[in-house]
Amino acid sequence: MVVVSITKKGNNVLVLFDDDSNILLNYNVFIDSMLRRNDEVDQNFIEKLSTKNELYKIKHSALNFLGRRSHSKRELYQKITKKGFDKILCNKVLDELNEINLINDIEFAEKYAEEKIKRGKSGINKIKSELIKKGINKNIIEKIELKHKTSDEILDNIFSIASRKLELLKKKETDKRNLKIKLYTHLLGKGFTSEQVSEVLNKIGL
Repeated sequence: MVVVSITKKGNNVLVLFDDDSNILLNYNVFIDSMLRRNDEVDQNFIEKLSTKNELYKIKHSALNFLGRRSHSKRELYQKITKKGFDKILCNKVLDELNEINLINDIEFAEKYAEEKIKRGKSGINKIKSELIKKGINKNIIEKIELKHKTSDEILDNIFSIASRKLELLKKKETDKRNLKIKLYTHLLGKGFTSEQVSEVLNKIGL
């Protein structure tokens, strides 16, 4: 095949061949290919060029997502494959991003847990569940749990949530046992451990 025309279209370049076939390339991929009019190329070259173009688009999409916020590897994989990109090529791009530390599940999990704890609305069990959904490795999650399981910040959060909820419950419930059951259930639902909840309930006299 011989290149008969090259036309820039926005951020892309349309390359037309003498057999009426064509390929639309990102401008950067086109420049890297060094294609010129009257160049003769074979099908193997076109296929490699098409793959490079796909990899470029996948990486560009992944970096756009990462530019908005941190993502786990699986989370990012799910988002870019939804765009219809080849799954094998998506994994190749993600492996590359992981190698240069633009994706780091350990750092992501630690930051995610710390932010959730600072907001004061999620317990370690809920955080663990969310990290599992995001594809974080079990060993990483266990380290996160060990680090925050006895955190004073979490206990302070539970105490604050429990105190507010208790005031609301007292408006409708006077029985101390029922108050404890309802408050215990509420706090467990927030993802706090039974040990943490029991410790806080003892502090507030239930």
